[in-house]
Order: sequence, then C-alpha cells, then structure tokens
Amino acid sequence: MPLNKVCVAVITKPLGVNGQVKIRTYTESPESFIGYGRFFLFDGTLLNLERPKIKGENEIVSWISGYNSRTEIEKFRSKSLYIRREDLPKLPEGEFYLEDLSDLNVFDQHDNKIGEVGAAFDYGAGTFLDIKLFETKRITTLPFNGKSVIHIDLNSKFIKINDSFIVK
Repeated sequence: MPLNKVCVAVITKPLGVNGQVKIRTYTESPESFIGYGRFFLFDGTLLNLERPKIKGENEIVSWISGYNSRTEIEKFRSKSLYIRREDLPKLPEGEFYLEDLSDLNVFDQHDNKIGEVGAAFDYGAGTFLDIKLFETKRITTLPFNGKSVIHIDLNSKFIKINDSFIVK
C-alpha cells in the first residue's frame, strides 16, 4: 500500500478468549471510525472489523475477520490501524488534519525560517506541534492554537508562528 494512509486508531489489546480486540480511536468520534469500514496495518494488510461496538469516548470493541482466538489476535496488540487518505472527508476552510501539518516549514512572525514541524499530536488537553529548530537542533513543543500559530498555508507547505512561544 502506498504512503497515502492515515493512522486512525490503535489496537490496544486482546479481550477474552474469542478473538475480540479493544481499539482506541483517534477520530473525532467512535461513530466516524466505524464509518470508515476498511482498515489497514502499516504494511498494507487489510483488516475487516466485525460487529464493532462503541465502549467509551474513544474506545471500540470488535472482532477481526478470520481470527477466532486470543492467541491468534495477540499479534495485533499495539498495532496501528490506517485508512486510505482519499477516504477522509473534505474539511471546511481553516481546518486541518494533524497529518497535514507534519514536515511544514516553520517561519516566525518576522518571516525568518526557523525549523520544520516534526509531528502534530493531540494529547486530549489540546493539540501540540513538535518543531525541529534549525539553529539549536533541538525539538520544542508548541501549543497549536490561535495565539501561537499565526498562519498555515498547506499549498506552500509552511506555517507561521509567534516565536515568543518557542523555548530555544
């Protein structure tokens, strides 16, 4: 499978003895996760989920087609689940998928190129950007909000930030 995939969940652990798994979703809601239908492992292996049930705010319990025991399902522990990028819904203007922010060039408010976005994470308390700084070779974490992020241009592949939030 080409690199046009987006991570939407992780299989956290097997449940019981009949091959069920617990899945933690990264989607906006568990319902949207279930709606995607087709999931892949990083290597492109297709996994079909059977009878997924919502068990919490970001939790699903499901079976995986073709696997009927805890022993068989154990190999999926801690494996990420992906969907095809083209299966993502289009977002309104001004909204972004976290995946889209990785590798953007980072400029400060004075238009100086200071680094690049390594990754974007949502830890539950908000979204944060890991920025690799060119000058110090350090990685700093920046909150992703209207005070620290001034502008994003995905077409030109850059983000402009307020550098007063950067710990150098």
